[in-house]
Amino acid sequence: MLLGGNLVHVGVVLVVTFGTAVLRLSSSLLSGVTTYRIPPEDAPQVLKSLRPANGKTRKSDPLGTAGSLAKVQLRHSEIEKLEFYKQLDHLVLFLGFASTLFWLDELLSRSGWLPRSGLAPAFCVVCLAVAIWALIKVQLLTKLALNEEKGVMLYMGLGGLLVSGLWLERCPVSVMDHQLPEAVRALNASLREFFSQYTPDAEVAHDLFPSWLMWPLLCIPAGLIAALMLPAGMRSTRSFFQALNVPSWAQGHASFTRPQRILLHITLLLQMLVPLLWIRPISERAWKLPADATPAIQGAALVTAGLLQVCVLRPLAQSYLNTALLHWHHLKHDLPAKVAKDSKVDLPRIMRLRVDMVNSLFCKVGTQLFAPAVILIASGLMLVQAAYITELGPAGEWVKDDIRSIKIPVAFYQTLGSFFGWWTSSCWAVVCGSTLLAFGTGIVQEGGTEKKPQ
Repeated sequence: MLLGGNLVHVGVVLVVTFGTAVLRLSSSLLSGVTTYRIPPEDAPQVLKSLRPANGKTRKSDPLGTAGSLAKVQLRHSEIEKLEFYKQLDHLVLFLGFASTLFWLDELLSRSGWLPRSGLAPAFCVVCLAVAIWALIKVQLLTKLALNEEKGVMLYMGLGGLLVSGLWLERCPVSVMDHQLPEAVRALNASLREFFSQYTPDAEVAHDLFPSWLMWPLLCIPAGLIAALMLPAGMRSTRSFFQALNVPSWAQGHASFTRPQRILLHITLLLQMLVPLLWIRPISERAWKLPADATPAIQGAALVTAGLLQVCVLRPLAQSYLNTALLHWHHLKHDLPAKVAKDSKVDLPRIMRLRVDMVNSLFCKVGTQLFAPAVILIASGLMLVQAAYITELGPAGEWVKDDIRSIKIPVAFYQTLGSFFGWWTSSCWAVVCGSTLLAFGTGIVQEGGTEKKPQ
């Protein structure tokens, strides 16, 4: 089987699982950020603050406790109780599996201690599936998803399905090459070798895996990714724009440090440039990248872009939480007078609902920001490992110590990593670039922000 009797890798999986739970890595990604909360109506400290020190009575705030906002550091236990935390936890766990097994495979195989197990690229594929499913759970399979949003995502998914299929069919290899024929040939060679063990005297068909199967295998997930990157990319860009355009009145509460702002710019710039590495006229002619080293460079760029997205996860998540402050300030100070004076409008209740809604969806936003990074890193690891494997046979088998296992070829993983890495980074760049352009030109404005950067 795929494990190949290699208990070392199984032990590492158990250690990573135990370590992730004990160290609380998932909640550690976001713990300590500042959340804004309206004190409860019976909060004694708020009632005390309404009483002047000289003992004289004064007119109470008509908004009650909703007129005040408390800053609270988010703790591990609070994050773990939020909705959608399970999806974020699964992403961290499986990314830990893939990353640890990747480095373990490199260490053991290059030192000559153990052959490659094939678990690292297999877990990278699992990471892709887990990330896609996590985004489906938080963006589609939830009662909070509006029908209009689902409709737009449906059209985006169908468009992604058609565009990816036409691109794979019509794009010449001189422009972009994901090495689909090589992957099909290598997989067929591996399948023939596997089935010939059980029927040594019978003739095994040449095309056990027909080439047309690569299209649904690649295009259906591509359609899902195109649909799911739309709300996730828009959320990331809104947080990015809001972090760089903090209103003057909120500078003391919601501003970011200069290194954080620089890191946000670098991350977005790299994510815009990564898809260009697959366009051969640009990468090989304009940028003079050697053709034999291009897959490794592409994989390294994907991993770097994913890691940078993880690095800016906290600033982007904090920028999202600052939305509660912006909503609260808008309702308290900027609401039109005719609405504020309407006796039928329960303004304190609206303010409390707005703030609570932002806080309750924190893990959903965290998943939206983290899942694309998981896809990029997993795709990049498959590309990097496949690019440096030169000691294997013509079919590029991963598993050598178990003759009865299906040997998944390196070329197959390389095609998966290349296509999904390029497609995800392209969708992310298009969505983020379009959303940023809409904010920058004033077509769309985030509530509470000012038109000009501070």
